[in-house]
Amino acid sequence: MALFLGVVCHAEVTRSHGYHPFGDLKYPADFSHFDYVNPDAPKGGSITLFGNGTFDSLNPYILKGRSPADTPGMQMYGVTELADSLLMGSQPHNPLGDEAGAAYGLIAEWLEYPEDRSWCVFRLRDQARFHDGEPIRADDVVFTFNILREKGHPEYSLRLADVDSVEALDERTVRFTFTEGRRDLPLLVGAIPILPRHYWQTHDFERSTL
Repeated sequence: MALFLGVVCHAEVTRSHGYHPFGDLKYPADFSHFDYVNPDAPKGGSITLFGNGTFDSLNPYILKGRSPADTPGMQMYGVTELADSLLMGSQPHNPLGDEAGAAYGLIAEWLEYPEDRSWCVFRLRDQARFHDGEPIRADDVVFTFNILREKGHPEYSLRLADVDSVEALDERTVRFTFTEGRRDLPLLVGAIPILPRHYWQTHDFERSTL
């Protein structure tokens, strides 16, 4: 077993606080902020964002309707920002980030994967919460991937075509098994917004709604 920069390697399985498909991570497991972030920046205030056109739905995960995420100039600032993902890049929505291709745990505390990338396991942070305060658990991750593939926008079926199965191993651990091993697959599943199962079980996911 080897330990370096917060990454644990045992046999051919790697456990890490983040993922880079082709290189080493820049930041260690205990980093407090990215180098380009000012931790003493003023907090609070408001922001007004510009967008062309209009929208008739606040459900950006389905084909029906037009959501703010479909509005030119607003794609990166749509209502999808309400949902976090398992991993996040070192600078979302900006190609000038300081570490291209890398992602670190957001909802996930760590991920684990074999050398051939045929599967990966994510361990969720115990303190991870949805915007309504409900905890984010493995069942939410499984629910998200199943409903996006079955009822979501066709883009999700294409993006997730190489995901063979998603399984909750326990309350905070979820395993993805892939149809083939590719270095980009942990990043791909790590970037999908995780949806609250408790909300969508009582609402029509396929409905265009405001």
